[in-house]
Amino acid sequence: MWRGHGGHTNDPHFLSGSDFNAPERSPPSQLDLEILRDAASSGGVEFDEEVEVEFLEGEKIRVMEVDSGMEYELSLEGSNGVISSTEKISLRGSVDGSYTVHSTNDIFINGDVVYNDNPHDNPDSEDLLGIVSEQNVRIERNAHQYDGNSDIHVHASIMALGNSFGAEDYNTGSPRGELHLLGGIIQERRAAVGTFSGSGISSGFSKQYRYDDRLQYLIPPSFPRESVFSVEHWITNVYPHQEDGDDSEEEPAI
Repeated sequence: MWRGHGGHTNDPHFLSGSDFNAPERSPPSQLDLEILRDAASSGGVEFDEEVEVEFLEGEKIRVMEVDSGMEYELSLEGSNGVISSTEKISLRGSVDGSYTVHSTNDIFINGDVVYNDNPHDNPDSEDLLGIVSEQNVRIERNAHQYDGNSDIHVHASIMALGNSFGAEDYNTGSPRGELHLLGGIIQERRAAVGTFSGSGISSGFSKQYRYDDRLQYLIPPSFPRESVFSVEHWITNVYPHQEDGDDSEEEPAI
């Protein structure tokens, strides 16, 4: 654990060195990403515009093309499971099957994205989702209101290669509840999902993160990662704390 120093909360000072007892891993190469893009164009679903995608039961998606407003459904049965766009993708719905959603731009989650067969209830569930952005993955500002008044649920292995996974406008407005993540996060750098004061949330979300154990042996289609991982350490429901005597006026982010 580390605490920012010198007034910079994103500048860790490791007093006991920086040996994390794990080898350093490089991000996916351009070749890896080309394989993913090629999979979308040959057996998957490919867009060259901004789209909203909603997963539906029965291996289907509902698509809205943002510029034209056109809506339609697509069957994913028999596809290779890769969905890709050169523009922004917004995402929500009930995932029935194994898929990877990729964008060379940002990906926004604008409502719950959950498995039709929840592996928490059925460890043998074959529903699986990879989210790969070559920029950022963000929880959209009002995503928590799509299926209710608060909270957001995301079941996915998330990869943000340009920067990070976080919540849009995390430091403004009222608390939005809890961000429940079942899966994993791969990112260039950490981003915030909310701010806190004392022991409570001031804005954005508190975290409820759980690793999906199936990711140790299952991989979403064409997902650019190593074939096998081992879990060294996993912490859930982490709230940063403020030490006595710290009179910083900056509201911490989580």
